[in-house]
Amino acid sequence: MAKGNGKKDYCCYVAEMLEEFGVTRHNVIETKKVVLRAVKALVEAEIEHLEAMERRAARKRSAARSPSGDGSTERGPYSVPLSGFEKRRRAP
Repeated sequence: MAKGNGKKDYCCYVAEMLEEFGVTRHNVIETKKVVLRAVKALVEAEIEHLEAMERRAARKRSAARSPSGDGSTERGPYSVPLSGFEKRRRAP
């Protein structure tokens, strides 16, 4: 791309690129609508994916919490099962 009027050069570059895909001045508005719909669909799909990941992370966090809600685990720091009489009683 040659130096000069940057905006005009960019517009010419885009026009040349679009012509390679069969887009002319007459159908550029319709093409623009199609592209915008495709981008919108991609963004919506990405948002849904991120929300699903957030829900999974929230489920994992809530599953990792102890029944008492204080953040401590029932087994303690060593992941060794406690015997029956050492376990805390859960509140009804």
